[in-house]
Amino acid sequence: PLVDTPFSVNVVGREVIESQRADTSAEVLKNDPAVVVEFPGSAYGYYDSFNLRGFDAHNWYSYRLDGLAFANQGETAIEDKEQVEVLKGPAALQFGFAPPGGIVNYTRKRPPAADLRSAAVDVTSNGLVTGQVDVGGRVLGGRLGWRAIGLAERWDSFYEGAAGDRQLASASADVRAGDRALLRFSADTHRRDTTVAFGVPIGFDGRIFDELPVDTNLSGTDSFYRTHSGSVQGDADVRVGRSVLLRTTTSWNAFTRDNLDLGPSYSTSDDGTYEAYQYLSLDERRPAINHQ
Repeated sequence: PLVDTPFSVNVVGREVIESQRADTSAEVLKNDPAVVVEFPGSAYGYYDSFNLRGFDAHNWYSYRLDGLAFANQGETAIEDKEQVEVLKGPAALQFGFAPPGGIVNYTRKRPPAADLRSAAVDVTSNGLVTGQVDVGGRVLGGRLGWRAIGLAERWDSFYEGAAGDRQLASASADVRAGDRALLRFSADTHRRDTTVAFGVPIGFDGRIFDELPVDTNLSGTDSFYRTHSGSVQGDADVRVGRSVLLRTTTSWNAFTRDNLDLGPSYSTSDDGTYEAYQYLSLDERRPAINHQ
């Protein structure tokens, strides 16, 4: 129970996520006043960047999936998450080294207690179209539970020529051995391909140069940010006696990225001139094995 937890914790549950039709981490974490969305990845094509209590969240140490670390280098899918937890303040007791602002933990959806069949299509005025299915249930007298989630999405950006698409597939299962043991398995894959967008420059004095339309994309349509993340995780809970619960979790995470940036530098002169740059990085890989 949160009242017994010696930390400041905010939990954004599935009911809130669905009621506001949130489809990005940025939209979910706006519910917490201690979180500042510094860089909404969905607007520019990158990944989300958050500030917790005045401290920047670290891409390697501040993000967890079911309690285990993963690389925050691609926008995290929300559709297969049950809730998002924000642990605010020093988190070394629970998670080891991390910035003092806190930890963001994403919790996966698990097999339901009863049969589940759900399908949804979202269409927005800015050109986003999403189709999603979510199915699950229990068999073998309730001892085996399963759940599968699939999603396909296509979207356009406010910036001229910027667009993208993504696909998500997620599956989970659990096996109950009486009241003494619970085994859980989960796996997911998430692909995202989007155009990187750079808008109209702003001068050192804060002046916005109006020689160009506000929806101008200075990177054009040649830039891209392509990510593919995947994970496989296994959990085991074994109860010994009445008061002792042994728990172990192991996960394998993989992340690959291809990135081409074409755009202006962050420094723009007062007369509107700026330096352009190009950044190219292909086939970046960040595999990780976590255990606790």
